[in-house]
Amino acid sequence: MKTLKVAFALLLSVVLFNGCHLDHSKPCPPDASQPQNVVEIGVIAPLTGQIATIGNSFLKGLEMGVSDANLKGGIQLKLDVEDCFSNPQDAHMAYRKLKSQGVKYYAAFGGQFVAAFASETKNSDEILFASATPNSTLLQLTNRCFRVFPTVDMMTDKICEYIDMCSFDKVAIVYMQFEAYSMYYENIVRKLQDAGKTVVFTEAYDPSNRDFKSIINKLSDIPIDILYTAGAGESSSLLTRQLFSNPKTENIPVIGDMNFSNPDNLQIIGPVKATICAVDNYMDADFASAFKAKYGKDADSYALYGYMIATIIKETIDQMDKGYTTDDVYKYIHTHTFETAGGSLSFDAETNEPDLQLIFKETHPDE
Repeated sequence: MKTLKVAFALLLSVVLFNGCHLDHSKPCPPDASQPQNVVEIGVIAPLTGQIATIGNSFLKGLEMGVSDANLKGGIQLKLDVEDCFSNPQDAHMAYRKLKSQGVKYYAAFGGQFVAAFASETKNSDEILFASATPNSTLLQLTNRCFRVFPTVDMMTDKICEYIDMCSFDKVAIVYMQFEAYSMYYENIVRKLQDAGKTVVFTEAYDPSNRDFKSIINKLSDIPIDILYTAGAGESSSLLTRQLFSNPKTENIPVIGDMNFSNPDNLQIIGPVKATICAVDNYMDADFASAFKAKYGKDADSYALYGYMIATIIKETIDQMDKGYTTDDVYKYIHTHTFETAGGSLSFDAETNEPDLQLIFKETHPDE
């Protein structure tokens, strides 16, 4: 009988302790396995495939940003990373997977990859930070997106500024057959013509292309002041490498976006025979030094933008009152200027477009 009474007492204590599971009017204690002060960020990026070099750079920046942010205490950030394999369909599946896990904040990379699922975040309680996407139609797909990357106009205005500053008149354009780079092409042709420049050659190439002899041979027969190449990853770098490997074209300067400041891509290019100009983002020297110390290579703007996203999320959520919603987060971001490793950053209240500080970063033959 004594054994029976002890057993009953133990059972009663368990029921009373867990009474919240029987009576839903009683609040349950926090689940120790799910810390309440952790905010999860779903990362969707091309970590393998055609543009993996810059996708991995973006991820490294995010990882470093989260690590630095968490050292400050308060809300802790956690990354849940999905590889989209440089494929929009895989990006969509990655988003669906993260969404099913209850993720509310996303850091996504690449225009086509973001566009693959952006419409599903429209009017939702999720917030999307998009990098490496100049796609100005994102706002039509979702009103919940903050782009941390230059718009097409920002980038092409800066490229035209450099071409004019160097007094170049004859411009050749070679671009990757990606939606974003087609937009660059159409935009810059118009601006160059309006500025009185002559577009002497244009050609698009498949992202899987690795042999550019045909394009290089065509360029060798044309008087060119500068080549604008709009592309990303290995193929764009191989195009430049083969340009510099041909005696007839090795002295043609090249301009492009921050793809040309990525150390892996510069390594693919090899010996630089003529000036390469990357339209890049301003980068704080302390961030650049810390990144190199951590990863053993120079940071590019893709890494910088990942770091900036972590900074924005951390600062914003640390300012939230208990019981905040993603609407509160969204409003805070709209009304504040953030001091980041890429300079002061704010977002337009109507378009969500960023106010980024773009610079020219040149790599010369003697470097």
